[in-house]
Amino acid sequence: MNRQLPAAFCMLCIASSALSQPTDAYVPIPKFSWPQHVVGIENYLVYKDRAFAVGAPLLISGPAASKATWSPDGRYMVFQEARGESNVAGVQSATLDDKPLKADAFLNVYSLNDGKASDVLRLDADVQETDIEWIPGSDKALIAVYKVSSADSSAKTQTAKLYILDAASASIKDFAPWDPLQGDPQSVSLYPSPTQSYAFVSGTFKEPDHGPSPLVPGAVTTKLFLMTADELHVPINAPDGYTAQTPVWSEDGTAAYVIARNPSKPAGSRAGWFKVSLINGSLTPTTRPVSFYMGGEKAGLITVREIQLTATNGKVTKSINNLWLETLDPDSQNRTLLAGDATDGAVSKTLQAASYISQGSLYIRPITEIPRTRFDAELAEWDRAKALFKAREAGVAFIMYAMDNDGTLPATRDKWAEILGPYTRNNSILDGFVYSYPGGPMGNIINPAGTQLGYVGYGGGKAVVYADGHVNWVPNP
Repeated sequence: MNRQLPAAFCMLCIASSALSQPTDAYVPIPKFSWPQHVVGIENYLVYKDRAFAVGAPLLISGPAASKATWSPDGRYMVFQEARGESNVAGVQSATLDDKPLKADAFLNVYSLNDGKASDVLRLDADVQETDIEWIPGSDKALIAVYKVSSADSSAKTQTAKLYILDAASASIKDFAPWDPLQGDPQSVSLYPSPTQSYAFVSGTFKEPDHGPSPLVPGAVTTKLFLMTADELHVPINAPDGYTAQTPVWSEDGTAAYVIARNPSKPAGSRAGWFKVSLINGSLTPTTRPVSFYMGGEKAGLITVREIQLTATNGKVTKSINNLWLETLDPDSQNRTLLAGDATDGAVSKTLQAASYISQGSLYIRPITEIPRTRFDAELAEWDRAKALFKAREAGVAFIMYAMDNDGTLPATRDKWAEILGPYTRNNSILDGFVYSYPGGPMGNIINPAGTQLGYVGYGGGKAVVYADGHVNWVPNP
């Protein structure tokens, strides 16, 4: 083949090839880039006239973190952390000896504003479970810790201890509204209002045995209290003959009820509904509410969806959870990947951050609301940058093809996209490219800088590549 092209054209080829540096993905043109903490348009969410930028992950806690939960105001997050053996030799020794790894467990509170996590409670080795419930409208949480102890392997005893956490000061203390002489309850149940700064606390106690035989179990009683975020509390005393058992909240969280039972009444009429005064805890007989709060949280503007995929490598198959952030608007850019191979995704109620656990480590991704007009402008600039880049890459491919084919460009009737495949790093670079030059020897082009090879159209214009390899944005007339 004759590779002797006009000198001017060779200079153009060199200049054009210099425009295209090895890369694994499309990059924007110079003078335009996203902030370092927001990489690409795919990390944005749109809901109607609102837009949100999702930042890069921040490591909050190493393995093994669990039970992360956001405070109602989105400023704090409580989580558990087990700090185990960090020495490789120690892990290998425990594995060979078939012994459990020693681990110290802690309850931590993380401040979103300070970016710091603080230990607030060391969890003993006999702790089996914890229950964490935030009190709405406050930075405080009720935390029930369940322990199992035994004098011997045949007799295990469960007790529960209740704490109240002040996340703002990263402090925790015992909270026992019941008579301390009763000791720790066997179990504790927490029922916070969905909207108000109130919560019911229920403790179940086993009374001392009174029967002639120690094998006869003692009576089990339940103590129910109504409390506020200021730690004020009053007992819920049912009328004579009744025992208050189950508290419920109205759907809006402004009214509270209890179901009380009277075993002396005929079957079918033993249960009665009572409305609870949020001032003094007194009960007033009432009818069954038409509807009430069933627990859980209502879906917010941004939610987390878990999608499970299956990956196979040889004989090994593994399920992988992908977490996606979604908005409620299907007509907008309403989805972005939060994390791959992750679980326990959650969004703070104030939409300031999203958290997840991956490989045992706890991460958060900051969420920043930006003006929709700014997002639209950046989106347009991003798409224009991609169009310019693709047009430039296509131009380089055409010039390289001509160098290998006696300085001749393919004809438009040819399968030029297939012909140029070997000259592109990615076949998709030619997607959307319109080849407008009829083809033929490049030496016949009198004005390379003014002769179009083709373009990539987008929105209000198109990215045009010329025979000399330069690219220009041409707005629509």
